[in-house]
Amino acid sequence: MKSSIIYLVLIVSVAFFTSCNGSNKQESNCCDKNVEKTTCCKEQKTQKKPCCEDTKKVVTKPCCGDKVTSDGVKVYYFHGTRRCATCKAVEAVALETVTETFGDNVTFVSIDREQDKENQLITKYQITGQSLLVVNGDQVENLTNVAFMNANTHPEKLKAKIIETVEALK
Repeated sequence: MKSSIIYLVLIVSVAFFTSCNGSNKQESNCCDKNVEKTTCCKEQKTQKKPCCEDTKKVVTKPCCGDKVTSDGVKVYYFHGTRRCATCKAVEAVALETVTETFGDNVTFVSIDREQDKENQLITKYQITGQSLLVVNGDQVENLTNVAFMNANTHPEKLKAKIIETVEALK
């Protein structure tokens, strides 16, 4: 029984990484096309930028060299430049959950780990692939597995897990 579970986890992991990283279709991040490039802000805070103007989404991105303050809970989504439907769904569900449930009390940051290789958060959290983290100071909860298992098929489960995790880290 134990070996069957391990085998199943292995198959799911291979399928995940193949679908997210093996796609030969070049996808561009909608934010790259629709957001005015902004210069570094004078204060080391995050600023909200409109994304995909047709859908009125908002993505909160760090400015000033990604020096995000350590105050409060933050949800980080690390992704590659080319993304599959599941990768995009994880970001959309996480963003929606954070903005609708917590407003400005919790920061959501989406980081393209391929374009922003020098981002200190990638090193700090040892990011090597798509990852969804909820962080408060030194406390880090990795929600990557639950995110990729539920974002497309059961987004309500992912939303509930994000809310539960953020509340626990407050």
